[in-house]
Amino acid sequence: MHWFVCAVMLCAPLAQKPIPPERDARRPENQTVPPAGREQPAPTRDRRDAIVDPAKRLRDMANHVAQLEATHRSHTARLERLIEVYSAQGNSVKVQECEELRARWNKRYKGALNAYSKSFTPDAWQRLTKGLGIKELP
Repeated sequence: MHWFVCAVMLCAPLAQKPIPPERDARRPENQTVPPAGREQPAPTRDRRDAIVDPAKRLRDMANHVAQLEATHRSHTARLERLIEVYSAQGNSVKVQECEELRARWNKRYKGALNAYSKSFTPDAWQRLTKGLGIKELP
């Protein structure tokens, strides 16, 4: 008898009242239509546009350099702070690890900057580095 009560209780939600046709959102006549004056969302940006338009390509490259510089400053500041903390604690092993990480990061950063600099004219690269506050690479 107990299993019968459980089966009835489980099937009870399945026996719902039918939805009246004027309130059924699945019917095409009840679908909401966006207003005619509202603009559609902008289409996704096609990466091929940057290849075709040289000015757009340079702007995109400049944005990449700016992101790289922001990431570099963040990583460098964090590593400097860790070196300070570990030096105060007297943990020379961790200090050495952080200095190795800093050296690896600086090497990677300099390589990326050198690669980006080849994409710009010398004058444009100088303006970009001055604007971003990038110091000349050794």
